[in-house]
Amino acid sequence: MSTLAGLLSILVLILHYAFVLFVGVGGILVWLKPSRLLVGAHLLCVAWGAASLFFAIPCPLTWTENALRRGAGWQPYAVGCIDTYLPKTLDVLHVPQIGLYNLALVALLINVACYALLWQRWRGRDPLGATS
Repeated sequence: MSTLAGLLSILVLILHYAFVLFVGVGGILVWLKPSRLLVGAHLLCVAWGAASLFFAIPCPLTWTENALRRGAGWQPYAVGCIDTYLPKTLDVLHVPQIGLYNLALVALLINVACYALLWQRWRGRDPLGATS
């Protein structure tokens, strides 16, 4: 069980990173390949990410990962998964440590810019891409 729990813990960690990446720069994907499903999914993920950041709502992925880490005989995170690994990841990528709230602000600005560009594109044309 401990090997399976450890493997599942790593898979949840990968899912966690994918979620954070989608929240942070998913606007770029929405701008490149717009669809109602993708826009809806991204906006819901951004809303959850913002709510969990600003209202300190416990993340179910962190809870799941901690439970699996315990099952594998590993130490659970003292703080959240993102608080544990994001600074290390940014350091490896040689990105300056600017703090979680500043990083969230950068992500917000990226997403606002992408949605503004998408809105501008849709204003002049049909959302499906056909010219008016």
